[in-house]
Amino acid sequence: SLDRRQEQLGERLDALDTQVEDLAPAGDVSRLQGRLARAEEDAAAAKKDAKKASDTLTELGDRVGTLEEDPSAVADTPGADNDSNGSEPPP
Repeated sequence: SLDRRQEQLGERLDALDTQVEDLAPAGDVSRLQGRLARAEEDAAAAKKDAKKASDTLTELGDRVGTLEEDPSAVADTPGADNDSNGSEPPP
């Protein structure tokens, strides 16, 4: 019947209205998108920093290994104090 159809339509409209009210405001969504973009940028920068630190650690490990194998290689090590015999710390 027509009354029953109108009642069903009213219930559907009420349900739809409730769903629309539960949606996040556009401003909230926009702010969240901005925060997500910043978090992704920060994560990319952190990944680059971690890679750089890992590369530095690998290089230092290689240099220590070289020095353990041949202590006279100190003179060939970049940044080494070539005037020192390695037994005394620099002044």
